[in-house]
Amino acid sequence: MHDDTALLKSLLVGLCFDHIVRFEDFEQVETNSLQDVLRMLADAMSEALEIFDERLFVDKPKDWRVKDSRPRTVLTEFGEVAFTRRIYLDQFGDRRTHLDEIVALPQRKRLSPGAFRALALFGSEIPYERAARALFRHCAADVSAMTTMGVLRETGDLLETEAEGRRRDLFDHGLLPSALRESEE
Repeated sequence: MHDDTALLKSLLVGLCFDHIVRFEDFEQVETNSLQDVLRMLADAMSEALEIFDERLFVDKPKDWRVKDSRPRTVLTEFGEVAFTRRIYLDQFGDRRTHLDEIVALPQRKRLSPGAFRALALFGSEIPYERAARALFRHCAADVSAMTTMGVLRETGDLLETEAEGRRRDLFDHGLLPSALRESEE
């Protein structure tokens, strides 16, 4: 597929123009245009994931077999993305969700990686409940303050693990951390 943003822009101009004619109020135009675009983007992502799952099925490893198909819903920065993907049994009999692995969707996580990162950023700056409400304001899904707190705790654990690795590299192995510039001393 080639990069043709002119067609997309033309469609968006039409959408915005229709909203201007219908509402004649910029706030309503702005809000409704954004909601419509986010909803369409979530629907498009759902469809694209299912198409990609079909492609993965065609190219799956020979010794894998399809166990069944299962639905999954992921909360993204632009809304809920619901899709169905195949579950496989690999050559060792282990359950594999090939689509989730390829696109790096964490197992049993409700938030997409982008939504997780955004919620961690927002939650570190403003109260948890307000962070969830602000990030997912155009989404029907309810994200609680507890979810935001969990994201921040998980982020803290990841940062601590990373820092521990750097400490080990420096003190146990004598490896200097990489830097953009060197000290003048």
